[in-house]
Amino acid sequence: MKEKLEIKRINFLEHGRGGAITYKTMAIAIACWCALLTMLYGLQLSREFMIGREIKNTEVTIATLELEKEEQLRLIRQSGRSNVSFTSKDDLASIVASRPLWSKVLSAMVSNRPAGVLLEVFNVVIDKDRGYEIEIKGVVKGQRTLNNFLMSLESCGEFTGTALVSSHASQTEAGETDFVILTCPVNIRR
Repeated sequence: MKEKLEIKRINFLEHGRGGAITYKTMAIAIACWCALLTMLYGLQLSREFMIGREIKNTEVTIATLELEKEEQLRLIRQSGRSNVSFTSKDDLASIVASRPLWSKVLSAMVSNRPAGVLLEVFNVVIDKDRGYEIEIKGVVKGQRTLNNFLMSLESCGEFTGTALVSSHASQTEAGETDFVILTCPVNIRR
């Protein structure tokens, strides 16, 4: 009674009729997995490209802000302020907020300028005691027009301490007088 041993080929991939895992099923699963990984890789590459573009834009913005900061620091150094701490946001914000509204000053000057007054030069001088002083140079037809301009600047309420520094008759045109006026703007803050 010897039994004969017979070795049969066993397919471990088949489990029966309902849930059979065949080579075809495995190939489809591997293809889907590769497609998913390829799609994820594509998403990662596009994200990397977008982040790189944002970094370049940010670097351009930083360079622009650095130039503006250097310009503001140069202006501060020219103004003679030595006690400014540049590490604090509050100091820089106060500098920007305390900048004068020169458009308001110019508008007040033009609206109070009588006919016959030609403004040629407008210089801002920073005096540590008085603050901003404006030096106005120009040409006027007649001394009376110059006096009217001085009085209108002083009486408008936008300027104080208006004084005629110098005036002399021009050699080129008859009846014209060159003048220099020094005044201080009153209300030029925001």
